[in-house]
Amino acid sequence: TVEDTIVQPWFKEALEDTQGAVFVCHMGYTDKLVKKILLKTRELKGDKYPIVFVNGHTHIRAYKKLDKYAVTFEAGHYFDTIGFLSLSIGDADPIFKRRNITTNRDILSNTLGFSNYSDFQTEKGRQIRTQILQVRRDLELDKVLGCSPMTLSNRNQSSWKFYNDIVIPLMLNESTNDTISIVSIGGWRYELYAGEVTKDDVITFSPFRNGFYYIPDIKGSDITKLRKSLKWYLPRVTLTTVTVT
Repeated sequence: TVEDTIVQPWFKEALEDTQGAVFVCHMGYTDKLVKKILLKTRELKGDKYPIVFVNGHTHIRAYKKLDKYAVTFEAGHYFDTIGFLSLSIGDADPIFKRRNITTNRDILSNTLGFSNYSDFQTEKGRQIRTQILQVRRDLELDKVLGCSPMTLSNRNQSSWKFYNDIVIPLMLNESTNDTISIVSIGGWRYELYAGEVTKDDVITFSPFRNGFYYIPDIKGSDITKLRKSLKWYLPRVTLTTVTVT
């Protein structure tokens, strides 16, 4: 655990003779464990020791100043952006700078100082691109599976409405009264855009092997107990009322 790690002798030794620390953490930027690492480092190195937490797991773009000499940073959502964070250390107070760089090849090449994208390319990069395209062909990722009349998005909840109104009743295939569904809210990873829908689009939208477990005749009081018993470290869930006809 983090609690065990920060009291190990090697943790203290790793911070010796350093001007600052960068912690790469697979946890959200507001996770309580971030504060534990911060407090232990402050105990060992003092209040003016620069600290950067590079966080992840919650898949958002986020930045927070923990104190005058420490920040925590998350770079975004499923490679939408690449996070850039710099720290200037000198006689004055540390200067933290951050930027979220869109993963577009033109923007990346401009960010790195190339005026033409062709100058940004390398032979190794071309080889990797060729390999990726071949894998896509082998997996038939561009195979058209259907057509979506609308864009389904988490932002306006349209993906959840489609799921509740269409998918769950279709998959349950049961004639019953109002039904409560318990679903992880991390189930949808991206938008599904209007128009042709390929295998790649479906995987991008929901890269999970979803299953449905139907349990009839559950009391409302038991559902309430279940919701209260869900642990914070499990995937967040939503309770929705779905009419199955």
